[in-house]
Amino acid sequence: MFKPTHKLTYRHHGIKSTVNVKVVDGVAYTRAEWDAYARADLELQDDGTWTFQGEPVGVLAVVDYTKRKGKQ
Repeated sequence: MFKPTHKLTYRHHGIKSTVNVKVVDGVAYTRAEWDAYARADLELQDDGTWTFQGEPVGVLAVVDYTKRKGKQ
């Protein structure tokens, strides 16, 4: 079941995007990727940086739904 854990706003090649993702072991799946069992474009690296298809991206905002009151 897809239940987003984070909302990301990022800029990649000048294009600003906002997506809801489910982060599992550092891999951030969109609903479409999750439903299609596809490889995810976004990943959270061990050092806290985000990458898009292996390239660093400019993350503008991150909302961690797991840290909201009442969410587990």
